[in-house]
Amino acid sequence: MIGSILQKHGSVNIAMSCGEKCQGVVEITSALTALKTEEWQTLNIDLQCFEKSGVDITKVKSPFILSSTEPLAIDFSEVVIKHNSVNSATLNCQ
Repeated sequence: MIGSILQKHGSVNIAMSCGEKCQGVVEITSALTALKTEEWQTLNIDLQCFEKSGVDITKVKSPFILSSTEPLAIDFSEVVIKHNSVNSATLNCQ
């Protein structure tokens, strides 16, 4: 659940890491600001986005890293990572 609106100049990223100098980062600020606040929402990110930005999906050590440049209130009820979900992705990098 997104509890607050993002600051105008802030950004939010989700990353996956496969070790030192091996990380894929996806910027999700626009996707989050498009969602309604104070309601449960689903955001599906195509795993290829992480691969295209540098992660080796076969060597992931940290599958979910959330970072924000501004204060952010957000709740997660479930984080699932699954292959072959490109058709259900709400955020792709193509």
